[in-house]
Amino acid sequence: METTIPKNDQLAQEAMQWVEHFIQPLENKAFAVELWNGMRWEPSDRPAQVTLVIREPGVLRTLFLSGGTQALAELYMSGRADVVGDFEALIPLIDHLIALKPTIGEWFSLARYALKLPRVTTAPPTAETSQGSYQPAVLSGDVKGRQRVKDAIKYHYDLPSKFWQLWLDPYMQYTCAYFHSPEDDLPTAQLQKLEHICQKLRLQSGDRFLDMGCGWGGLIIYAAKHYNVRATGVTLSRLQAEHAQNWIKQEGLEDVCQVEFCDFRDAKKFGTFDKISGVGITEHLTSALINEYFQAAWNCLNPGGILFNQASGCSIRQPLRKESHSFITEYIFPNTEILLIGDLLRAAENAGFEVRDLENLREHYELTLRHWKQRFEDNADGVSEFFDDSAYRAYQMYFTGCIYDFKIGRNNLYQTLFVKPSENKSGMPLTRQYLYSS
Repeated sequence: METTIPKNDQLAQEAMQWVEHFIQPLENKAFAVELWNGMRWEPSDRPAQVTLVIREPGVLRTLFLSGGTQALAELYMSGRADVVGDFEALIPLIDHLIALKPTIGEWFSLARYALKLPRVTTAPPTAETSQGSYQPAVLSGDVKGRQRVKDAIKYHYDLPSKFWQLWLDPYMQYTCAYFHSPEDDLPTAQLQKLEHICQKLRLQSGDRFLDMGCGWGGLIIYAAKHYNVRATGVTLSRLQAEHAQNWIKQEGLEDVCQVEFCDFRDAKKFGTFDKISGVGITEHLTSALINEYFQAAWNCLNPGGILFNQASGCSIRQPLRKESHSFITEYIFPNTEILLIGDLLRAAENAGFEVRDLENLREHYELTLRHWKQRFEDNADGVSEFFDDSAYRAYQMYFTGCIYDFKIGRNNLYQTLFVKPSENKSGMPLTRQYLYSS
């Protein structure tokens, strides 16, 4: 490994010694580190794919004393730390640093050095958006409380539809797509996802269909147009509900589609249903509400009915980074939790459901996220109407971190099919051929 020293800077030289000390055990180093004075560490056996740039000494003071991806994320959002090159190639370094367990002696030596460094120049700036300042989510009250859940959804989703249309597909699907081939484009893969869900639900003409957490209404509109169902969607985003209601009118589907702005726990007031879907809703409910979700679905479903659920799930073999999850819950998805699939299945069975099918689409979510990230960056000029640079950087970190987590198997994406048996009969075919015959 090589370090270049452009000038005599004692603080920088000490900093580089600490950098080399901590990253030396890491194999397959594909990154470089550059300090505020131009001093640079880079691998000697390969070209660096990415460079972590430390713009000022206070960055290291913050990182050494605070640690974790939360501090690094905020420094990157403010521009005091930068990433030049392939951001994804930096994630193994972040994982490695999080896993470090300095000895007491190392910690005291590191703290003594960090305290010699100046603080960052000013408080991290906030990002002005068309909706106000982009700040960490501040939620209060019981984690199961209706207002807290509503505030969490509003924080992320209540941006004008124009923002989402910049980088989502025409059906505005903000959940994992379904790829028949890695070469599929995003609109094709999202249409295939909608069809895959409808096939799994075995939708039939005249079915009453409920989509819990329906987003902008893409799934119920697709189901009504292609399967002649009577569809209802519920969402806790007022702007999503307004968009969906306008879209339904444009499609001339007012007689068979409706979207309501309400909590999933109130869906029963719209009657009972033959088929129910929950696509990406359980992550927003956390373990505190997962039992209530399945109980609500059970109460809304007719005997013999089918519940489809799609959700991210964490892996026992690749534990989630607690610090990384903190960044996500602070700046992207507040009040969320990625559950183990076993916990989700247990909650469903406790409500009375029978598990009939389970499919892991982990690779599909990695592909989906890569498309979102690319489209987001390709439309940076349009995104700037809603976000300034620090919010834009937050989304870059969100996409990149999630891509890596699905790539290595830290996160999974599960599609699960449940039935509410009628007189102990599931009503399901003997084989899964029905999923692929059409």
